[in-house]
Amino acid sequence: MPGMPSLARFRNRVQATVTHMEECRAFLEQPISDAEAKEMVQRQLASREEAFLGFVENAIYGFPASPYLKLLRHAGFELADVQRMVRESGIEDTLESLHDAGVYVTQDEFKGRAPVRRDRSVAAAGALVAAESVVFLANRGTCPLTPLAEHYGARRGGVSDIFLPDGVARTIPIWATSGVVVAMALHLRRRPPSTGA
Repeated sequence: MPGMPSLARFRNRVQATVTHMEECRAFLEQPISDAEAKEMVQRQLASREEAFLGFVENAIYGFPASPYLKLLRHAGFELADVQRMVRESGIEDTLESLHDAGVYVTQDEFKGRAPVRRDRSVAAAGALVAAESVVFLANRGTCPLTPLAEHYGARRGGVSDIFLPDGVARTIPIWATSGVVVAMALHLRRRPPSTGA
């Protein structure tokens, strides 16, 4: 029958509401004193990091279907990384680092209106810059296309002086390298250090 799934859903909602009301009544029938409430909060705060790590271990890393597990692994975080970060930096800094590394779900992703996607364009760009730098250094600071251009008749193989002033063109390796180093440092400071395991 076409109406059965919605009837079953309605019955589940009614059952959940009744259970919730019974739990509320039991809670309200056993009030706690201010001192008990304060002690409970202090106890929970004292064990907050361990409770968080227990949740991460059981509900995320222990649950292969977790969307957060896919995001964590995509960003390069294993359980040992998260545990170390929490113990060294606390929960708030760890959550900020995870968010900056792409471990989050937007409202549209959560509601299924957008696919969960995190790209590796920064890593790809970094790999290309690193490869280009290795070639440049292996060629003793000369672009490998310079001799090729001169071989085919160019007076000079360099082309950067066409659109840059001569003083800037001659110092490209200095300021470009500085920019790449700063960009890499800013990117890598948010990455999880290796656990050595």
